[in-house]
Amino acid sequence: MSDAQDPEPVSAPPEAGPSHAPSPAPSPSPSPASSPSLASSPSPAPLAPVLVPGAIEKDPAIVRTRVTCALLYFAARQVPVPLLDDVLRTQVAAYMVKHSVKKAGLTIPSEQLAPLFEKDEHWAIGCLWWMFKLPFKILLFPIRKLANVLFAVRHLGRDFAEILLLGEVVDRAVVNGDLRAEGTATEDAQRARSRRYRRAFDRALADTDTSLLWGIVGVAIGPVRGVLSAGMRPLRYLWHGDSEEAVGASPEMDAKASAIEKVLLQPEVKKFLVDFDQRFEAALRAEG
Repeated sequence: MSDAQDPEPVSAPPEAGPSHAPSPAPSPSPSPASSPSLASSPSPAPLAPVLVPGAIEKDPAIVRTRVTCALLYFAARQVPVPLLDDVLRTQVAAYMVKHSVKKAGLTIPSEQLAPLFEKDEHWAIGCLWWMFKLPFKILLFPIRKLANVLFAVRHLGRDFAEILLLGEVVDRAVVNGDLRAEGTATEDAQRARSRRYRRAFDRALADTDTSLLWGIVGVAIGPVRGVLSAGMRPLRYLWHGDSEEAVGASPEMDAKASAIEKVLLQPEVKKFLVDFDQRFEAALRAEG
């Protein structure tokens, strides 16, 4: 009968001889899908690792948006209108964060992400502080703009690093499950997690030497005064609320972003990302 002819799972290989016996082929081994040890092992995170060598080139669309936002973040610093420069810089950072979250397939209200791109954690405290420093910002505005001109290249590296690394931190928050889709977490809990990541980011960024970036980025784009003229049209879109139109609105800015993307592939930049990742992880653990 057919049941008697089926080989037992643990039986020894059949002896050679009769023609009806199976040929001496290797014993079948369990497929990887049916192996208990492999089946029970957790699947790797789809986006991990984030800040590792090579991660910068994985999604060209996200990289282009972040590089453009970094240039606009610097260009907004040069806007010759008191207070408008700070408003535009906040809008640039907000767009970059929300774009990164959207590309990760999440829908999260802006108010829950606000601690990631706004410097003031509490709205009331932020308003009071803004009213207090307003006269000083107006009085010191000419001095600030002069300093921006004198230290433009250094500011370029700092601003570029802030936006580029903030985007990577947003990716890390998504991978860690600390940024969750709307309806899966309370607003207060989501804001608290965003605030925790921002504090850790600020601490890690404060200990980061950005001279590498302002060196290679400055060489890639040429004279920094061209960044302001190239960024005027995109910044105008941001000011009027057309964030989606801002990226790609300036051919000159696209050309500069393309030049920067090439230098981001250098080993020195990849090491810069890895070193920052280590500082950020330490700062995040310190936040509890």
